[in-house]
Amino acid sequence: MAEILRDEKLSADDKQLLYEFAKTRFNHRRYMAYIALVSLIGFSLIKALVNPDLDVTWINTTLAGIVAVYYGVSAFRPGS
Repeated sequence: MAEILRDEKLSADDKQLLYEFAKTRFNHRRYMAYIALVSLIGFSLIKALVNPDLDVTWINTTLAGIVAVYYGVSAFRPGS
């Protein structure tokens, strides 16, 4: 973000737009990971409380993969 503010070729409006984009660009990924995490916990509780014989392994694996990929990739992101 510092490079955006130092760039002399950009107008003030362009700098503001790029700065706002840089601040909010990972919000949707974060929301998706949080929803997957809550769903993972919910499916696990449903399985444990309602029907222990229910096979939700593929659902839990998929949701856990979404959460793991988000946190894994965001760990390598600069400034995290």
